[in-house]
Amino acid sequence: MLGETANIRTSNKEYFQILILSEEMPYYNESGKIK
Repeated sequence: MLGETANIRTSNKEYFQILILSEEMPYYNESGKIK
């Protein structure tokens, strides 16, 4: 958590891009299908 808040203070845009991508990106299960 402390590292995340430090990242927010230093680079807001990059942090939000990472958050948005991790929230919206589909992931592949073991059989290779997108969920």
